[in-house]
Amino acid sequence: MRADSGKGSAASACSRHSPRRTAERHRAQIRTFLDFSERTVADAGRLTDWLARQVCERARRADRVREALAAQLRDERLERPTRLRLSQMIGSALSRSETALTTKIASRIPAEAVEWMLTLIVQRTVVMVLDRFRVPTVAGVLDRGA
Repeated sequence: MRADSGKGSAASACSRHSPRRTAERHRAQIRTFLDFSERTVADAGRLTDWLARQVCERARRADRVREALAAQLRDERLERPTRLRLSQMIGSALSRSETALTTKIASRIPAEAVEWMLTLIVQRTVVMVLDRFRVPTVAGVLDRGA
């Protein structure tokens, strides 16, 4: 009789009872017991959008955003993501919120003021570059002209 005949080989027994599979099974049992759902990619995207629009406009600190996300996950009875995924969601939401706020503020600046600011920035940048490369004659002319 062969050693691997019978109900299953030692390798298949190990794969059936691997720590990863056991942990997955335990998480599923806990979700079922607590009536929680497994979080989907769509849930993560929706929650990140919610964070950016609702939470990050008022709270800019990551720990406060994390608390709000944890509360929302509990309210929706969704399994909490890993620490890495939580950090990614929070970072994305903060970044989106910052971009939205910057766009909102920039849209309020009159066109003439934008043109004037860009002219100043270009002049200062040219002067800084020329000073860096020690070109005093051109920098002196630009300084007097500004």
